Amino acid sequence: MKQTISDTEKAFVLEAVRLNACRRDGRGNMDHRPFRVEVGVVPHGFGSAQVTFGEEETKVICSIKAELQKPLPSEPRNGQIRFHLESS
Repeated sequence: MKQTISDTEKAFVLEAVRLNACRRDGRGNMDHRPFRVEVGVVPHGFGSAQVTFGEEETKVICSIKAELQKPLPSEPRNGQIRFHLESS
């Protein structure tokens, strides 16, 4: 789905960049939010990570699990892996 912004919103953003206006949290245009990455946060996943952003501590958690499946009768030499990706 394509999303566009109005000409007024574009002008607002461009003017803020031109003036090097600070963001609400005090960061400048070229400043990034501090972040922290932790791995292995989901004990039953084959791989997982949690990323924490900014002083508000916005968190994103993602994990992946995999199951080995029996080959299909039509393709007995080709095994299968089923992946489950979860994020919040």
